[in-house]
Amino acid sequence: MLPEGCTLKETETKAAAIKLTADGKILMASNRGHDSIAFFAVNDDGTLMLKNVSKLTGKFPRDFELMPGEKFMVVGHKMSNEIQVYAFNREKCELKAVGEPIPCWRPLCFKFLK
Repeated sequence: MLPEGCTLKETETKAAAIKLTADGKILMASNRGHDSIAFFAVNDDGTLMLKNVSKLTGKFPRDFELMPGEKFMVVGHKMSNEIQVYAFNREKCELKAVGEPIPCWRPLCFKFLK
């Protein structure tokens, strides 16, 4: 779940939320400590292939959720006490911060209702 060359020790980073895109083709997992989201392609046989590890602007991402339409992602940064919206580039499996972070004490969980 970490990029090649990452020097963090196992005790310095850990996974939090793990989710799939609506079509089940991309698995995403937040890295607390490395402060990133790892993206994996889900192969037809169920195996995973790392596509990218996208760094985030906040600290200690806990939960995240793709917004309806899957063009944007909301991430709760527990240790920087903020919510940040990111544009999601599905082709490159990259995130880019949009706007300023929203102050929020230890954001925990996100769910969009239809």
